[in-house]
Amino acid sequence: MDEIELVERLKKGDEEAIREIMRAYKNRIFNFILRIVKDREKALDLTQEVFIKAYFKINTFKKDSKLSTWLFTIASNLSRSELRKRKIIDFINMLSPKLLVEEHPGNSSGIEYFLQKIKPDYRIPFILKEIEGFSSEEIANILKIPEGTVKSRIFRAKKTLRNLMEGR
Repeated sequence: MDEIELVERLKKGDEEAIREIMRAYKNRIFNFILRIVKDREKALDLTQEVFIKAYFKINTFKKDSKLSTWLFTIASNLSRSELRKRKIIDFINMLSPKLLVEEHPGNSSGIEYFLQKIKPDYRIPFILKEIEGFSSEEIANILKIPEGTVKSRIFRAKKTLRNLMEGR
């Protein structure tokens, strides 16, 4: 079933359409949110909230964008709002990753561990590009920022990741 037909069905109140949308996107949305908020339960709640908002705000969907872009925009906004609520301070970026691993050997491993050390402004575009496969233009639409800013943030995320992984 194509996105346009699903959106039209949802606009007409077809509840099966939202179920189909959820089946198609829930795992990607959940994983995206989880990488941002770092809390499984909160990520589950926010994922549900994405689809609730999509259901009630479907009339604001613009047909000139993709449904996935719109859903990830909602997910990004809800995730950012959650981070603001928690007043997360980015001082963790200044700590040595080696020190953190030694002190907390049970922490997430590999790239996921280092991803959590990157500022959300850099981490979110990086995840959308490198993990979710969105283009820079789509990311710009999702985050409501210029495409050049997206590219710059992805570059900075990669540079920060490289430095963290090399222990600098």
